[in-house]
Amino acid sequence: RLWTHIGKLQGPVSKEATTYEPPLTNVFTMQWFLTLFATCLPNEPALKVWDLIFLYGAEVLFRVALAIWSSLQTAVLNTHSCDEFYVLMSTATVDIRQGRH
Repeated sequence: RLWTHIGKLQGPVSKEATTYEPPLTNVFTMQWFLTLFATCLPNEPALKVWDLIFLYGAEVLFRVALAIWSSLQTAVLNTHSCDEFYVLMSTATVDIRQGRH
């Protein structure tokens, strides 16, 4: 349901498009993966995620990302445009990082 909604927000890719726009989920999920969640989780949970990655491998990255997306699902489903989505995700990541979500 969440994936379908995000796909609708982005709309279809036109054949005449001259620039590449990555899927909306990639913009945030890739940052989470590349920083191992250091930019979106408070320090203690981020360190626990790092420990779990060392213990159980890369699967932890996907599980944590799915947990974050799951916690944001209701808010994301209430967005009606890409702009609203970007604003939500920008504020949500700061809120999560500061322990407010």
